[in-house]
Amino acid sequence: MVTTPKSRIHALANRLYLSDSYGALLHLTALMDSDPRTLVPKSEEERLSWEGHMLGLVSALHCVAMHEQQWEPHIASEIVDSLLNQARYILQEPAHGTGV
Repeated sequence: MVTTPKSRIHALANRLYLSDSYGALLHLTALMDSDPRTLVPKSEEERLSWEGHMLGLVSALHCVAMHEQQWEPHIASEIVDSLLNQARYILQEPAHGTGV
């Protein structure tokens, strides 16, 4: 059975009973954060804007996790940080390239 990085990242979320939408947001966030070619700012203003977007995506992951599982903020933070690290690792594995 062939699995893609995207499906493996979705499975990370599913194992914790988080929604498919959460898995999609996790994949997007990890993808944008792990592939330097994804974010190529044309100016300092654009770089700062993208940095803000990334912070917003991570915040959204925390909020959705707390909402879907009724986790306390400190629990959600630990779990989301772990999920993001695992997702980044999946995307950086040599056999998967950009992880799309």
